[in-house]
Amino acid sequence: MSFNKSIIIVLLACAYAGRAYAQQTQTDTSTVSRFRMVIEIGGGYSYKITEPKQTLGTYTRDGISGTIRLKWGTSALLGVGIETGWMPISGTTNSSLASEFGPVDLKASLTAIPLLALFSLQRFGVQLHSGIGYYRVNSRVTVGGSTNESSEWDLGFMAALGYARPVFNEHRIGVELKYNNITEQQVSTISVHVRFLYRLF
Repeated sequence: MSFNKSIIIVLLACAYAGRAYAQQTQTDTSTVSRFRMVIEIGGGYSYKITEPKQTLGTYTRDGISGTIRLKWGTSALLGVGIETGWMPISGTTNSSLASEFGPVDLKASLTAIPLLALFSLQRFGVQLHSGIGYYRVNSRVTVGGSTNESSEWDLGFMAALGYARPVFNEHRIGVELKYNNITEQQVSTISVHVRFLYRLF
């Protein structure tokens, strides 16, 4: 084989290898940088871990809670979004609360709706979420036949660790352990949720 033919074969082989490498690099880059919009719905059990300062009857501090998240980011690593949902905090009932008019019925409840900026880190099915923002804390007190309702926005944060696995069409289902803190109210809760992650696009 002549020297010129050898050079041509080597050049063609290098060109083919370079093209294949470029295509592979482009594929890998598009996979890593592919952005997705995901909506996440979760629900489960929450428990208020902060001790009450005082109780006026039968006191409860657990219940059913829910979470809705909208996240945007890479499929493999980082994401941002918003979170809202529903949180029971505590409740009190007393059928014979002493008053100047005699025993009266008391029913009181405290709930919260979070509105948080969300940051997420995910890898190999494990998700770490953190959020900061405000909680709309709602109180409802009924004494006798009179009901009083009030609400206020309080600063707080959230941290969660979860795991999810694909079920169909890249949609996923999983579980999560979550900690919520309403700083201004000095209230902390811990939750265990089952989650469904639906890829919008």
